[in-house]
Amino acid sequence: MLLIRLFSALRPGLLWLWPAVLAGATPALAQPAPPAVRWSLHSGLLVSRLRYADGRQRHGSSDGGTDYTLGRHQPQVGAALGASAALPVPPTGTNTYLVVAAQLAYNRRTLAVHAAPYGPTPPPAYDARFRYRTVDAQVALSVRHFLAPRRRLYWEAGPVLAITCQDYSRVDADATGRYAQAPGHNALLRLGLGTHLPGPLARYQLTAAYARGLISRRTQVATSEDFAELTLHYQLDPDAR
Repeated sequence: MLLIRLFSALRPGLLWLWPAVLAGATPALAQPAPPAVRWSLHSGLLVSRLRYADGRQRHGSSDGGTDYTLGRHQPQVGAALGASAALPVPPTGTNTYLVVAAQLAYNRRTLAVHAAPYGPTPPPAYDARFRYRTVDAQVALSVRHFLAPRRRLYWEAGPVLAITCQDYSRVDADATGRYAQAPGHNALLRLGLGTHLPGPLARYQLTAAYARGLISRRTQVATSEDFAELTLHYQLDPDAR
């Protein structure tokens, strides 16, 4: 009975406050939630360099074998095309993202190798030249962080895994039957800096990055690969920033 009387006494005031409460809550309810995943497409140029992790690669034992060293070669330019998804961390955040990216990279390669046999009676040293092309399927997982206060500049870092398919048939037909066509593999550590483009190009991002190769297997000998890349991203969500 006491509760009924208390409600009756407060009822006029509650009816007067209710429209004001609704008016204050409506704008918050009307605001769209930030997208859970932000998708983008990208294309870019790669400048790559092959190397031996220790300067040379030895095949054989202490009694005999061959030491391989790479000859001087110009950095080789390739092209890449792919897509990425950025997830905010935490889900309501706007500065830090977990980025999953996949791309295909194409390159025509010329690799000079100096082979120096060793042992009690080694044969003469010789040079070999490999001409071929590769298509890399790359998957990258990185953290991207926008710098306050304007959130126009960002850095990103993370590992890259790559599967390499090599083809000699159209570049060096004589090598088709001599060298294995099995896919290679590569693991890299990638660091990059990027920016949002201003004005009407706000849906574009430009990223410059460097990836340091850890392991790889290209032809018969194991090499590591480093590459620098310049990538242009196009965000599919017009409101993503």
